[in-house]
Amino acid sequence: MRWLAAAILGAVLGWAGPVSAGDAADRPQVLRGGSPDPTCLRRVGAAWQGSGPHRVSAKSRRIGAKLASTGYYSYYSRALKGYPHLRSKPRDQEPVRAVAVDAKSRKRFLGHVEQVAKLYKLDPELIDAVISVESAYDPQAVSDKGALGLMQLMPGTARRFDVADPLDPVANMHGGARYLRWLMDRFDNDLDLVLAAYNAGEGALEEHGNRIPPYAETRAYVARVRRLYDARQKVP
Repeated sequence: MRWLAAAILGAVLGWAGPVSAGDAADRPQVLRGGSPDPTCLRRVGAAWQGSGPHRVSAKSRRIGAKLASTGYYSYYSRALKGYPHLRSKPRDQEPVRAVAVDAKSRKRFLGHVEQVAKLYKLDPELIDAVISVESAYDPQAVSDKGALGLMQLMPGTARRFDVADPLDPVANMHGGARYLRWLMDRFDNDLDLVLAAYNAGEGALEEHGNRIPPYAETRAYVARVRRLYDARQKVP
């Protein structure tokens, strides 16, 4: 993959030139101080031309040329900026996993989702996405931390928002929606902050300057709900 990136860069910029003497294990970054590193560019160019300790295969060159012809990798595009989409994920982030839900249970509760969303002035797709990620539409779900029901209310949150029985699915939805509505007002409708607070608690955001805290679980949660919410908004 590293040398496929070199092939794309070579196809776009036409780099060429000899590899400077030095240890082949010395691999400087493409960018140094915000500008292209000359040594690395020479090595990429040499690899593109088929010389040096690392060579770009003919197949990678064909792929690079084809991608370059699309115009996607322009001189000032992400190609020159170090291929952020090819970088390793930060350690404080978890991969975004797919969401599998109980389709029959979801169908059973979607009417209630619509009613609750209308009552609390929320998008039904948002409540739908939160339930899908929180409990996969299992009304009897109990987490290892003690969160309960469709919207995984902690006992203290359930009491705070007047939910007598968190395992009552409709009551649980009302409590979760009231909490989401409160968070929307608290964080000025910033959905990423709202979702982070729903997962980690608003106190965690306040401790981090009203920003998403650096918790892998919380960041993965926000990404999962947002992805599902955005996808369901597009469904007619």
